[in-house]
Amino acid sequence: VSNTASSISPPGGIPEAVAVFRIVPAFMSANVTVYDAVQLVAMVGAVAQFGSFGDVPVSITADGGTRFEGGVAIAEDNVQIHYGDYSIYCDYAEYNPDTRDVLLIGNIRLYTPKEVLTGQRALFNLETKQMRALEFSGAHFPLFFHAFSLRAPSTREFRVRDALFTTDDSSKPDFHVKSKSV
Repeated sequence: VSNTASSISPPGGIPEAVAVFRIVPAFMSANVTVYDAVQLVAMVGAVAQFGSFGDVPVSITADGGTRFEGGVAIAEDNVQIHYGDYSIYCDYAEYNPDTRDVLLIGNIRLYTPKEVLTGQRALFNLETKQMRALEFSGAHFPLFFHAFSLRAPSTREFRVRDALFTTDDSSKPDFHVKSKSV
C-alpha cells in the first residue's frame, strides 16, 4: 500500500511522495513485530510479491489513508491496484495476501486484457480471477450487460442475476433483453 497524498520523510530527510516496499516470503517469515511492519509501510508504502504469483508484483497505491490491519492491506481514496495485465481502480480496497482476495467498494473499474467491467462492490481473487460482484456492468463483444449480481467462477464464465443484455452501445439502449438469471 502506498500513500501518495502525504509527504513522507524517510531516514536522510528527503521527502518521498511514493516509495515501494516489497513483502517477500523471507520478510514474512522473519521475526518482525506489527509495529515494525506498520512503520515500514508508513515510511515507504508496499508492493506485495508471493511465490505462487511468480515474479509479478501486486502494486497498490492510494491518494487517501493507507494502513495494514491484521495482515490485510487497506487503501482509501483513488485506489489503484495493478497485477500483471489487470488494473483495478476504486474508492476503497482491502487486499488479503494469504487468500489473494481484494475487496473493492465504490466506483470500481476493472480492466482485463479483453474486457472492462464497472461496478460498485466486488470481491476479486487476483490469482484465480474469480469474482463476486453487485451492481456491475460490462461488455463481452458483441454484448453489453448490466446486472445486479455477477459471479465469475473463471475468466471464461459469468453468471448474472437480474440482468439487461444489449448490443446497443448506449447508456439508454433502444432494445435489450431482461433476464432473471443467466
